[in-house]
Amino acid sequence: MLDTLYSILSGMGFKEPLHSPITHMPVGLVVGALIFFIIALVFKKKELQMTARHVSILAFVFAFPTILFGVMDWIHFYHAVLFTPIKIKMALAAIVLLVLGAGIILGSEIKVPSFAMTLLYSAAFVCVIGLGYFGSGIIYGRGLEMKPKIMIAPKEKTRLPTEKIGFDERQGDSIPLDLVFTLENGRKAALGSLIDGPTVLSFVYYRCPNACDLLLTGIAAAVRPYGLRPADAPNLITISIDDAETPADALKARAIAFESIQGPYPADRWHFLTGDAGNIRKAADAAGFGFAKKGKEFDHPLGLIILSPKGKIVRYILGNDFLPVDLKISLMEASNGIVGPTISRVLRFCFSYDQKNHRLVFNILRVSATVIFILLAVFAVYLIASVRKRRPQGNG
Repeated sequence: MLDTLYSILSGMGFKEPLHSPITHMPVGLVVGALIFFIIALVFKKKELQMTARHVSILAFVFAFPTILFGVMDWIHFYHAVLFTPIKIKMALAAIVLLVLGAGIILGSEIKVPSFAMTLLYSAAFVCVIGLGYFGSGIIYGRGLEMKPKIMIAPKEKTRLPTEKIGFDERQGDSIPLDLVFTLENGRKAALGSLIDGPTVLSFVYYRCPNACDLLLTGIAAAVRPYGLRPADAPNLITISIDDAETPADALKARAIAFESIQGPYPADRWHFLTGDAGNIRKAADAAGFGFAKKGKEFDHPLGLIILSPKGKIVRYILGNDFLPVDLKISLMEASNGIVGPTISRVLRFCFSYDQKNHRLVFNILRVSATVIFILLAVFAVYLIASVRKRRPQGNG
């Protein structure tokens, strides 16, 4: 029955966890209750204490459907496996209910010490922040420690059969640097001589009627910001998987790609290569790029392969609709030869790595929780400072 519900929702285009949209209600209400109580405490407005209590009641009510949907998501997406972040979320949810319940009961009594009520509201606030933090980690994946055991069993590095289509990810493997290809100008060069710093490798065929154009256009859009910073422009290598194509085909594709950038870009930072069938197959196999010829066309996946300056595969970015930030952060890590879905410390807080789609996604729950916490702290300091300024001076 549960799988049927999710299948219906998936058919309608909704493939996300059910509890994600509704979880903002109890979270927002808990934050609101704390704000009302602080205002009541600072300005001695007892009527606002009752407002805080009423908001807490709403948060308590909305917590139950949120928990119900959360359990449904847990059963459907994670097969009811109790891994650490799920246990933490369950514990925090239980604490929130207990704290809210205690606050609702005690909040009806005006004589309850303000310190006790402040502690309860603050505890509820900290718990919902924790729920958001661990929830975002489970959904987007901050690392293998956030995944259930059934989902992180190590993948065997089985080699793709020659005719299998798709990416067989091989992070940590290296591209053969001695393979010789022909540049768009007709000059021959070993692959190693073209890998100058962190490199973005892509496989297409230049006469491709649609998909390859989308990939090249996507690359052009992603590197467009580097037009004003040519010294930082990433190194790009595109290899044709069609051994029948010539440097003239590569030159034509190069012209279209550079035109798509819609601005200046260093001419020596994007190479378009052609080669013989043997070297093409060796490069593609080493990169885990599976393709097959069907008539005059090719079936193949779309995506980028990020290489370190030494030609080691450090990351894959799948699809053709990646953003400049996808490329930027991948290249920052590749420059240090770091393998896997890791990102720089500065941006790690704001972005999480989506293990499924191999993309960086904005961590809205974590960032919004932090912003709310900062604003709340600033607001509390402002209120306290305002009260102290208004307090009458004692007779000296």
